[in-house]
Amino acid sequence: MARPFATAASGGILRQRVQKRSFRRRCLLTLQFCDVLRDAHLAALPPAVRWLKLDACSNLTDAGVKTISMACGKRLELISLYCCPRLSTSSALALSIRCPSLTSISFSGDKQVEAAGILALASRCRKLRELNLTRLPLVDDTALETLAQNNPDLRTLRLYADSQLGDASLLKVAQRCASLHTLDCTGLRSLSDSTVVALGEHCHELRELLLTWVVNVTDAGACAIMRGCRRLRTLSLCTASRAWVRRAWTRSSSTAHSRSSRSTCAAVSASLRRSDLRCSLCVG
Repeated sequence: MARPFATAASGGILRQRVQKRSFRRRCLLTLQFCDVLRDAHLAALPPAVRWLKLDACSNLTDAGVKTISMACGKRLELISLYCCPRLSTSSALALSIRCPSLTSISFSGDKQVEAAGILALASRCRKLRELNLTRLPLVDDTALETLAQNNPDLRTLRLYADSQLGDASLLKVAQRCASLHTLDCTGLRSLSDSTVVALGEHCHELRELLLTWVVNVTDAGACAIMRGCRRLRTLSLCTASRAWVRRAWTRSSSTAHSRSSRSTCAAVSASLRRSDLRCSLCVG
């Protein structure tokens, strides 16, 4: 079991606390919104750290991530680097070379991370279960296709606001990653029914599918999801009429699901509009 160890202290205090603890068992180290953290402080990381969260550490650079990769190496299983604006592709490359055991990675909001970095991670880290690539405008379809090819056991994939991605890469994800539980495609406006139908045909374990602002999905895509994803609990859709209506629908009973799964496409489409299945509705 991971032992949490969190602090917003300066690097000197961090080093003192680390030295006072044995860290003989695997542990989780969380340092979030820590502006005083510098790259040099990370040399104090104990080898027992398996899960590391450094979200919104604004002064963390590629040199710091390289230090992490050298200190933790193959033992590191999770790293979250949400909103660390000074990080670039070099950070992803360092992790791909020295941390092949990673199962969960977040580069959410790190806009300088390019496709080459994600391609390296996808090629060398073959145990990925969770990947957050939110707001990474430089990631391309080739990197995502490689990710799907090499990590078929992926469970969670977040691509929020990556509008440059299209059907080609998401089709590969649908066909290769049958164990997907969560897929966030919010803002991928070029996606069409072909991707959504493929998800319904291959990803039967889906629990959460977010298609907000994906305006080209029609009733045909929604029907495919309803028929194929029996475990789906949350579905976010946007009307094809560009009215920017968000339907956030949560299944509340197996009875409702069973009724929907036996329906025709027209009936399924109608059921999505029923007030008793509409848990929240936003218009904007």
